[in-house]
Amino acid sequence: MHAVKYDGDYKLSYMIGIDIDDLLIKDLSGDSVRDEDTGKFSLGRLGESMHTFENTITHELFHAFMDDYNRTGMLGVTKVGDYVFDNNGNLTSDAQRYYKLHLPTWLIEGSASAVENVYQFRSDYFDALRTGPDGKVKDSFAASMIVECYLNGTYDGKPAYFDLANCDASVESNGVGHTASAYVSGYLATLYLADLANIKSTGTSAIILKDNSVDNVSTEKLRMGLNSILERMHKGETLDGIIADISPANSSGKKLYGDTADFQKKFIKGTPTELPSGVLEYAAEGDEGSSNFVMDYLNYLNYVSNLPDRNYKANGSILLPVDVDTGSPINSTKQASSEYYKITESNKVVPSTVPDSVAFAGGGKSNPGDSARAMSSEPDESLAAQPLEQTVQGDGAEAESGNDAAPLTTEGQSPNGEFANEGQSLSDQALENDSGVENAPEPTEEVAQGAKGE
Repeated sequence: MHAVKYDGDYKLSYMIGIDIDDLLIKDLSGDSVRDEDTGKFSLGRLGESMHTFENTITHELFHAFMDDYNRTGMLGVTKVGDYVFDNNGNLTSDAQRYYKLHLPTWLIEGSASAVENVYQFRSDYFDALRTGPDGKVKDSFAASMIVECYLNGTYDGKPAYFDLANCDASVESNGVGHTASAYVSGYLATLYLADLANIKSTGTSAIILKDNSVDNVSTEKLRMGLNSILERMHKGETLDGIIADISPANSSGKKLYGDTADFQKKFIKGTPTELPSGVLEYAAEGDEGSSNFVMDYLNYLNYVSNLPDRNYKANGSILLPVDVDTGSPINSTKQASSEYYKITESNKVVPSTVPDSVAFAGGGKSNPGDSARAMSSEPDESLAAQPLEQTVQGDGAEAESGNDAAPLTTEGQSPNGEFANEGQSLSDQALENDSGVENAPEPTEEVAQGAKGE
């Protein structure tokens, strides 16, 4: 994603580049097979590689959707011209304002992970939340162990850094990075906020109990909750304000979370007790709700994963019922088109078609001190999408966005699933049709130096 100048004005522009080598049909010697009629390499539509591809596309398209629907928080600015970085990767506009507006990485990655089959894709990380000091994975998830692993857990013999506080912090590179905090804890934190939002609006949780045990988990309610959060930000509220509004109360009746930072400090681990030695001891004190939600949710996914005659673990995608036995959130047997996100034979970034007055009308993480809005006029409410309510449930689902999004380039793929060239990422393939947007303006200057992708 870049800020690109067209006729003197910056426009948000993006594309998706994909390394398709693992998806190509190959002969016994490992060479990719060409179609005899077209001369193009053919795409294999079955197997683990295709599931990985489909989950990745679903994840990245959700980022693209939020780039348009929740742009203020995704970019951390209120106009595209401020989303410019120098050669060292530093923002050239007001950095302090950026950090107030920009959504936390754990929410960005957690939201996108919520629509893919993340419980399958990152099952080893989830298992790390029920792994004891002896290195053995326990049969079930316990709240006390989740707290301990969240604070001190390991993955592949190295610190896992599950704590949300590590997600945007400078953590020593150890081969694990921020995967646990961004994609696993971020996913769980996003679902917990979605559940709180649904409880606020309907009075019921997605965790359905029967005789004091979890009987089911409603992904529909989790979708409704996340939809509510994204829609409220789209209409101008900040994440801080939303979290404070949906927060449960503690034993004294006081709101548990005052803002995003407060939630991040307390999620799973709660408020620490200071021991006489000065050491802080965490036991989810004051925030049993989040650790219990995580325990109940993961235990139900574990239960479904161990049902007889299943081909896959529980999916973990809020686009599907938990027990749908599939390796992908996409129905691979259907071919669908979207007015907004299109596969085009292009090797150039494509400008967003959403008017800035709509894209930047929403709120970010916090109020930056002046205004989280940059509107030349009131947004057209007919353009406000219902991002998660229009998904198809069943054995494979297609996520459709209803926002004013730009065509998204996954350049090189033809409608029948064939690709142009072997061994190249799609962004590297130079095809004759170099623009996927009808009458798209040509950029008048180079892409802004150092522009970062989300």
